[in-house]
Formats: sequence, structure tokens, C-alpha cells
Amino acid sequence: MTRWVKETTPLQDIITATRASFLARFLTLKKGAIIRITDKTDIYEYKVIETKIVPSTSLELIDNSQADAVGKPIISLMTCDKGTWTSNRFFVIGKYVKKYKYDREKMELKE
Repeated sequence: MTRWVKETTPLQDIITATRASFLARFLTLKKGAIIRITDKTDIYEYKVIETKIVPSTSLELIDNSQADAVGKPIISLMTCDKGTWTSNRFFVIGKYVKKYKYDREKMELKE
């Protein structure tokens, strides 16, 4: 496994016009949803175990203690909870499921 899969993988995104579609879908993720990320060599699959809205100061959600609590590598995704200025953040936490070779169809699979 690569280092970024062994540890918590914090990804942060900021709302912009080019990312609006992604973020709109991101805010609808629910427990049990599948998240796939790729480096175009492999696909890393995670299953959402928790979503929550927290104050922007809740930085403990992006450190390795979250992965330690789950007992597996996790992915932590964060964005603003609204399309306007807000002091809250929407977090999605996913538990690592598996890694497999990159395939565009698998990457775009809807579940």
C-alpha cells in the first residue's frame, strides 16, 4: 500500500464554479456510499461510515486518530456545508475497503 492509503487521507476542497457539480453530489453522500479515488494506476475504494457537520475548528477529524479509532485506513473529505460563507464544515469519513487496478468503467460505476 502507498503511504497515503496507510494513513488518514485528508482531502480538502473549496467551492468554485468548476467544482460545483462535484460538491453538490458530495453533500448528498450518506452512510454506506462508495467512494473511489484513483492515481490512474490503481483504484482505492472506501465505504462511507459517517457524515457530520462540525465547526470549522474541528481539525481532529483530519488527523490519524480517526484511522486509529476505526482500525483501518480512512479517507476524510471536507467542504463547507453550504454554498455561501459558513463557519461549519461537512465531513465524510470512509473506511478503506480495497485496492484494484485502474479501469475507467469501474471508476465511473454508480452504486
